[in-house]
Amino acid sequence: MLEPDDSMSVRLVTSRDAPLVRELMLIGFAQFRNALDPPSSAFQETDADVAAAIDRGGAAIAWSGATPVGSIRFEPEGTWLYISRLAVIPEARRRGLAQALMLAAEAEASRFGVNEAQLSMREVLPGNRALFEKLGYQVISVEPHPRNPAQNTLRLRKMLP
Repeated sequence: MLEPDDSMSVRLVTSRDAPLVRELMLIGFAQFRNALDPPSSAFQETDADVAAAIDRGGAAIAWSGATPVGSIRFEPEGTWLYISRLAVIPEARRRGLAQALMLAAEAEASRFGVNEAQLSMREVLPGNRALFEKLGYQVISVEPHPRNPAQNTLRLRKMLP
């Protein structure tokens, strides 16, 4: 149980932290396990896959006091920073952690020499879209999901300072 007065922080991590990044992602994505068609590819990732992704870019973990409560990954892709696998555990939601994780990832764009962030999301997750639009992201494309053309994937972009 999280206490309301716990201090919140976000810290960058390395590929050594891949097991925890993956565990937080799986907990955060658990509600989607049987709800998305096709299921998220996140459920197929191994610790080694997550470590390799972190080595290509980076990751951050959100903490509430000493408790890890969320994670995010990012990596340079072309002329932008691709942000992915944003996850906050259910009992820590609605406390600003997703926004804090997004801002931490965006802050790393300059390290890669880019000033734009992009992400992809399922159209059937309007709450996620609302969060990203609140943070300044705009839809730049709507495409059929590659594994289920009846579902759409949105690509969103934000120009960074």
